[in-house]
Amino acid sequence: GTKATPENLLSDMSKRSEDVESMMANVKMDLNVSVSGDNMRMSMDFDMESINEPEMSSAKGEVSIGSGDMDITMKMETYSEKKEEEYVIYTMMNDMWTMETADSSEMAADMELVSGDIEKFSDKFELKEGLVEVNGKDCFELTGELDGEVLAQVMDEDMLSSFTGLGADESDLKDLILPCTINIYRDSILPARIYFDMGDSLLPLAEGLGMEKAECTMEMTFLEYNKVKEIVIPEEALEAKGTYE
Repeated sequence: GTKATPENLLSDMSKRSEDVESMMANVKMDLNVSVSGDNMRMSMDFDMESINEPEMSSAKGEVSIGSGDMDITMKMETYSEKKEEEYVIYTMMNDMWTMETADSSEMAADMELVSGDIEKFSDKFELKEGLVEVNGKDCFELTGELDGEVLAQVMDEDMLSSFTGLGADESDLKDLILPCTINIYRDSILPARIYFDMGDSLLPLAEGLGMEKAECTMEMTFLEYNKVKEIVIPEEALEAKGTYE
C-alpha cells in the first residue's frame, strides 16, 4: 500500500533483506582491456548459495581468460565457512583444492550492496515507469549513477576492486561515476538484480594504469530466497593442504 518511490522501495528492500536467512544467486562479470594494442578479456559466471546460520557460502562456475585469438576456460568452485572471527575459504581450480583464511573485515556479505546503506542514496535513482520482468517475475526498476565515494560506503575495498578487476584501490575509484540498475521484486520487495555497465566510466582509471581501453559489466541476479537449507563442503576440499584445525 506504500507508494512506489526510490526512497520507499530502497528503504523497504533494506529492511526485508535483513530477515533473509539464505539465498541463491547468479553472478556474471565481463572485462575487456587494451594495452599497447593487445586486447585482453576476462569473464566469470557463477551460481552462488549462502546461508546465515551457520554462516557459509558456495560458488560454482567458470572463469574465462583470453588474449588475441586464445581463450582459456577454467572451472572453479569455492566454499567459505565462518569459524570464530575467521573465514575459512576452500577453492578448487584446475582440479586442485587450496585453503586460506581471511578475517571478518576482509569479507563482504553477498547482500551488503543491496541492504546496508543503499537507501541513503535513493536521491541518485529514478523509478522507471511500468514493470519489467526478471527471473520470470514482475519487478520495479531503478536506474541511476553511483560514484566511487558512495560505493566505498556500501562495500569494502576488496569488493570495490573486484568490480573493476584492475587491482585499483579505493582512492583510484572514488572519482568514478558508475551507471547502476537495481531491480526489485514486486511481490516481496527483495532484490532481484543489480547491474553495472561501467563503459566509458573506467577510461580515466584505465589511462592512469597504462591502458587504452577498459570496459566492464557486472550483473548479480537473486534467484531464490530462504530455500537453501544446508551447504556441504566436499571432503576433498576439507583435505586441502593447510586445512584449518
